[in-house]
Amino acid sequence: MYTNTNFPIDIYIQLDNGIYIFNHESSTGKTRLFKALRGIQIFEQLVHKIDEEPVQNHASILTYTYNDLLLYNIELEPLLNDCLIDHKSVIILDRYDLYGSEMYVDVLERISKHSIILIDCNIIEKVSSFTDDKICFIEMSETSIIVTELPV
Repeated sequence: MYTNTNFPIDIYIQLDNGIYIFNHESSTGKTRLFKALRGIQIFEQLVHKIDEEPVQNHASILTYTYNDLLLYNIELEPLLNDCLIDHKSVIILDRYDLYGSEMYVDVLERISKHSIILIDCNIIEKVSSFTDDKICFIEMSETSIIVTELPV
């Protein structure tokens, strides 16, 4: 479970630790959720930078998208390896189908024991190797985003 009500959009992620795949429908709020979580991550990093603490490992959230790789040459693997030591509350991987591969499956499954991992992926084969993933969906209003597990 993760809750943040300190920003203009209240975020309620009503999930236990594990790997969750968003449904493939567009216009459900995945990008809005990603941007809100990215904003929280940046804010937390800035607060720790002002306090003159090491920045990388203090955010409770990790956000990653294809543009991080394409535009900034930031590799996902070292970020995930850091998450094995510095546990994050939430990890959100946007557009996973554009950069995801088998090499991330093991580390993501290990991280999922202590973090909520949310994956946006349009090609189901890219996430078919996970052994215990679940489907999640978003309920969105003007002031809040709620993420829950898709009922079976």
